Amino acid sequence: MEDYILDQFPDFDEIEVLILPMDLRAIDSPAGTGETNGASGQYLYEYMMKMLTLMVGDSYEVYVCDQLVFDRYAPQGAFADLTTFYTDLQNQLPADVLAKIKPLYRAPDNGDEEGQAAESEPVLFGLDVSELRLAQGLGFYSDTQILTLGVKASAVDEAAAFLENWIKDYQEMNTRQSEFEATLPTESK
Repeated sequence: MEDYILDQFPDFDEIEVLILPMDLRAIDSPAGTGETNGASGQYLYEYMMKMLTLMVGDSYEVYVCDQLVFDRYAPQGAFADLTTFYTDLQNQLPADVLAKIKPLYRAPDNGDEEGQAAESEPVLFGLDVSELRLAQGLGFYSDTQILTLGVKASAVDEAAAFLENWIKDYQEMNTRQSEFEATLPTESK
């Protein structure tokens, strides 16, 4: 991932990639119980603390997350509005590629003073690019791949340019994925 980014932006001195491989399916409590217990509860707590620390304390530019992480944090204001970015992207991509990108709108959680949620218009916080298989081209696998920008991103233009280039590079990512998988032992495939 770092090499790919540095190839696109050779003037960058340093790239930091942080990977939190968490599976929220394993920690979410059954519907209606409102509780977690034992190891699952501890796992959830640790994950929530890591994500909270990332989102509050640092200015990470780009997030690649799965559906459960996106659904949990988008309404809380962790991600930037991608409306302008997506509009620009629509003007640059072929229709067949654009059809594989699903814009994800979520209503921000704007609670009023009594603790009840105020109604908000949905905002475009993420782009589901799972069908393009971008992350697999860099060796990361997940069921869903949602691209978004951090709300505290300090280099928004560069981050948006990276996402745009990565999306346009989807054929290269698919080639890289095939080459990587061809090197795996047969039982790993």
